[in-house]
Amino acid sequence: MQSWRKINNLIILEERKYNPKTKTMKVELQIIDIKQKKTFSIFHLNRLYNFIELKTMFNKAGLEVIKRYGGLRLKRFSKDATRVVVLAEKRR
Repeated sequence: MQSWRKINNLIILEERKYNPKTKTMKVELQIIDIKQKKTFSIFHLNRLYNFIELKTMFNKAGLEVIKRYGGLRLKRFSKDATRVVVLAEKRR
């Protein structure tokens, strides 16, 4: 997926590639500073987890999942959510 956006004097070109085998998202950013006439490149790799994987990791760490949300605005969780926010507490 490719996209671009302009923020003040910056043009940001973004490319994301998902690898289903490794469950990773490769993100490459090209940042163009129009005012200073400079270009910067940033690369990062994100490991993506589904809720079952997160719950398993929380349990192994001694945490119990209390609630899950479908994003940072704490919307109701659904299978179509692009993010998962998990509220957990230490087991007693």
